[in-house]
Amino acid sequence: MMEVWGVPAPLAALLAMLIGLIAGIVNGAFIAYTGISAFVITLATLSVFKGINLAITKAQPFYGIPESVKAFGTTTFFGPLPWLVIPAALAFGLIWYLLNRLPAGRFILAVGGNAHAAELSGISLPATIISAHAISGLLAALAGIALVARLQIGQPTIGDDWLILSFAAPVIGGAVLSGGHVSASATVLGVAIVAIITQALVLFHIDPFLVQVVLGLLILWAVGVNRWREVQVTRSLKKV
Repeated sequence: MMEVWGVPAPLAALLAMLIGLIAGIVNGAFIAYTGISAFVITLATLSVFKGINLAITKAQPFYGIPESVKAFGTTTFFGPLPWLVIPAALAFGLIWYLLNRLPAGRFILAVGGNAHAAELSGISLPATIISAHAISGLLAALAGIALVARLQIGQPTIGDDWLILSFAAPVIGGAVLSGGHVSASATVLGVAIVAIITQALVLFHIDPFLVQVVLGLLILWAVGVNRWREVQVTRSLKKV
């Protein structure tokens, strides 16, 4: 939008986030009204969205990024901290507040923990599912905007190798795959752990394929720990 149509950067960012929001709503609507697994739906729409992306961009990178956007992605404040820390911190704060202080966040956790019980409690399953995926799409769009500012290029295929990373960080942070429990702070810690491991392996000139092996083992370890905790909680409840 900035390069081809000359749209100002702030307006282009808002439109990009709107696209992410709409994509998330589409995902949520499919999941809510078909009952198909969220994993299946989002993987399917990933392919659809990627195809649309490549059709529009012809799989060609865009270099005409405004200088103001480049400056926002590369300049720092307060020592080495980049300006990109600010939107990331705002996103973290808003998600933490949503999940811990607002009814909508509690509804999302309740539906994730036990959808049937949540529905019996008067929570609207379709509205909650759609809102959760709308937030996910909005955050994905925000991440894409930050990435363009950081790399100073619009690369349509840049995120192809990051699916496993985006999956690993929350799992390592203790998110329960079956739903019902997630910690914003622990997820940030999971992101830091993944970043440190990947950068360390690169610095020590480790084979890139080994990075995927390590991340896969970390996911298996994190899922195993979560399952072990669930078993322990179940056993303690039975004893009571």
